[in-house]
Order: sequence, then C-alpha cells, then structure tokens
Amino acid sequence: MTGPSPHVVVHTAISLDAATTGFTPDVATFYGLAARWHEDVTLAGADTILAQEASLASAPPGPGPDPSGPLLAVVDSRSRVTRWEELKSAATGATSCGWGPTTAGGSTCAEH
Repeated sequence: MTGPSPHVVVHTAISLDAATTGFTPDVATFYGLAARWHEDVTLAGADTILAQEASLASAPPGPGPDPSGPLLAVVDSRSRVTRWEELKSAATGATSCGWGPTTAGGSTCAEH
C-alpha cells in the first residue's frame, strides 16, 4: 500500500459484556457521537437500511445528499435493499452507494 493508511473508526453499540444484541441501545447518544467524526464513508449493513424502509416509503422527499457529506456504503450481498431512490432523496448528509451481486460492477452509487 502506498501513501498514508486510512483512518478507520468502528462505532458500534455494545453491552458491558461485549454483546451487540439483546439490549436497547441509547440511540440518541449513539448517533450524537457518530455525527462528530465527519467521516468520508459510512458503512452500513443491509439490515440497518431495511429497518428504515417503512419510514422511507412514507417520508416526504428530503433535501437529498449533501455533496460534501460522507458516502453511504451499504453492504447488501443478497440485494434486499430496494428503496434506493427514497434513501437518496431522504439523505441529509450522505451520497448513497450499495454493493450487491446483481449490480453492474458490484456497486450502485448516486452521482450528485
């Protein structure tokens, strides 16, 4: 690898016994902290996006991605995320991008 190594921050909610499931996280604190990092890319799993699909379908169109905001990379190996347009229009700080087996070249990205 040439050049500087990327700076990687892993932000996940865990319990005191290191479990990532089986408890209710403090969502306000979780996202309040995440908003401070000004990352270049936000990596999310398909389950995170799928949990929001119902609210995306009923949400009014938002301002769309912020060109200076982070890229949203969604790992979706089974191509379960279907509401890409709603996700892109609701975004307030990310350009969306998804990786799955049915996308040309392995990715679909919003160009803004």
